[in-house]
Amino acid sequence: MQPIASEEYRAGWMAAAFAIGSLFLFLYGIARFPGYLQDEQTYVPSARALIDSTSSWTMDHPPLGKSLIAAGIRLAGDNALGWRLASAAAGSLVLAAIMLSAYLLLRSVEYMVIAGCLTLFDNFLYVMSRIAMLDTFLMLFLFWGYLLFLAGTATEYDRRKRNVCVMLSGILLGLAASCKWNALFSIAALFVVGCILYQRQRNFSFPVMLVSLSALPAAAYAVTFVPLFRVLGRPFTLSNLVRTQREMYILMKSYHGNDFINVPWFHWPFQIEPQRGLSYLVGNYAVMFCGLFALGVCAWRMSRRFAAPEFTVLVLYLVNLLQWVVIPRKLVCYYYYYPCALLLSLALVLALARWERKSLFGVRLDLIPVFAAVAIFLFCYPHMANLEAPWDTLLGYWR
Repeated sequence: MQPIASEEYRAGWMAAAFAIGSLFLFLYGIARFPGYLQDEQTYVPSARALIDSTSSWTMDHPPLGKSLIAAGIRLAGDNALGWRLASAAAGSLVLAAIMLSAYLLLRSVEYMVIAGCLTLFDNFLYVMSRIAMLDTFLMLFLFWGYLLFLAGTATEYDRRKRNVCVMLSGILLGLAASCKWNALFSIAALFVVGCILYQRQRNFSFPVMLVSLSALPAAAYAVTFVPLFRVLGRPFTLSNLVRTQREMYILMKSYHGNDFINVPWFHWPFQIEPQRGLSYLVGNYAVMFCGLFALGVCAWRMSRRFAAPEFTVLVLYLVNLLQWVVIPRKLVCYYYYYPCALLLSLALVLALARWERKSLFGVRLDLIPVFAAVAIFLFCYPHMANLEAPWDTLLGYWR
C-alpha cells in the first residue's frame, strides 16, 4: 500500500502545481479588455445585485455562479479583474480535477500530466476561464463531481471512503445544477453508469449512490437560493423555491437571443471558425479532432469488451452533447460544447495509453497530440489574450 500512497501524493502535488501555474496564465492580462464580453452584460449586473441589493437581478439561471462572480467583485473591486477573478480560479481547479480523473482512470502520473497538457492548451479552458460567465463554474462542480464519483466506484479504496466520495459527488453535482440546469443530465447519466458498474462490481453501496444522486443534489441546490431570497425579500420556503424555478424556466424557454451567434449543436464537434465576439474561441484543433478519433477508439473497445473508464467517458460526452436535442432553447451557442471539449482530453489519454510504446518517426505517439496542441495554442494566443497591435498578429493573421 505504501507505493500506491506515495504515487497518489505525487499525483496530488502535480495537479496542484498545474492548477497554480494555470491560474497565473489565466490572470495575466485578464483585464486587458475592460468592457463586457458576450453574456457578461447579464451576469455581472446580477452579481452586483447580490452585493448592493439595488442592481437588477435577472432570473435566467440559478444563483450560485453569479454568487461566485460577486465574490470576485468583493475581493478585487467592480472592474474587469473583479468580474473575472472567480472564473480564473475555477478554471485552474477544473484543470486539477481533470488531471486527477485521468490518474484514477489510468493510475499513471505520466498520463495524468499528458491529460493536463491537453486540457491546459485546449483553447476552451483558457478563453472560458477569463470571462465572467457561468459555464466555468458549471465545469468546476461538474468535473469535481465526476472525479469523486470515479473515486467512489474505484476498487482501490475501502467501502467507507467510497461511500463518502459518492456522497460528496452528489453534493457537488447539486452545486453544478445551481450554476446551470445542464448538470441534471450528468446526474442522470452517472446514475445509469453507477447502476451498470454496481451490477458488475458491487464494490459500493447502491442505497448510498441512490441518495447521493437524488436527495443530496436537491438539498445542495436548494441551499444556494438562501442569499438570493434575502436580496429579493422573499422568505425561504418550498413554495417560493418552486415558484422561482417556474420563473426561470419560463424566461429561459422564451429567450431568443442573437441569431448571429447561433451555432447548431451538431456543428460543434467540427467547428473550425473562431467566435470573434468571444475572444476568438474555438477548440484546439489537435485536441478536438484527435479527441473525436479517440472517442471512436473507446467505442470500438467497448464493442469488444466492457471497460469502465472508456464507458464512463463515452457516456458523459454523449450526454453533454445530445442533451441539446431535448433542451427547449431556441438559440444555442458554440461555447455550450465546453464540457464535451474537456472530456475529449480524457478520451485521448485513454486511447493513447494503449499505444504507450508506439512511436512515429522516432517520437512517442502519445506525445504528438501534446506538441500539436501547444503549437496551435501559441498561434491562437495573441487573439485569445486580446493583445494589441502589432502583437495580435505576431504569429500571423487568423483567416
